Amino acid sequence: LTALCAENAPLLEQLRTSHKNAYLHVRRVALLASEIAESLEGVEPALVMAGGYYHEIGRLLGKNTMGNTLRVAEKEGFPSKLCDVLREHSVNGDKPTTKEAALVLLTDNICSMCEYLKKNQSGRLLIDKVIDKALNLRLSKGDLNESGLSVKEFSVIRNSMAELMKEDMF
Repeated sequence: LTALCAENAPLLEQLRTSHKNAYLHVRRVALLASEIAESLEGVEPALVMAGGYYHEIGRLLGKNTMGNTLRVAEKEGFPSKLCDVLREHSVNGDKPTTKEAALVLLTDNICSMCEYLKKNQSGRLLIDKVIDKALNLRLSKGDLNESGLSVKEFSVIRNSMAELMKEDMF
């Protein structure tokens, strides 16, 4: 996983040169999610970082679909636990069964919502409201029921996400 997450990893370089905005998004997701993972017991930060970096790697085959992402992962020989995170990070795939997949899913959702709102609305972005809306939506749909995250861990994710995004991102 360490080699896959290196700044000069070949697939990340390809994504950076061919899809700059997607690269900036996955980098943001990877860095935020792995930082939060450091605060959660039993969560593998390197796996979270790799999941963040590669959740849109399917773009290298055209559209960023789950099928394309998993094709790239298989072709490149990604570890099975990373393939599981990639498959489960999207509610269009399987629901997250690990804390790592749930964290990548939540971070991706929140970053995507913030990026969209920043681009399409004027005025100050209320990050706390975006985070709460994304978390509540996933919880109400039951998307995270199998992830193993506790109520305390959801609180850590929420508070860490708010703090980190206010500092660095938006």
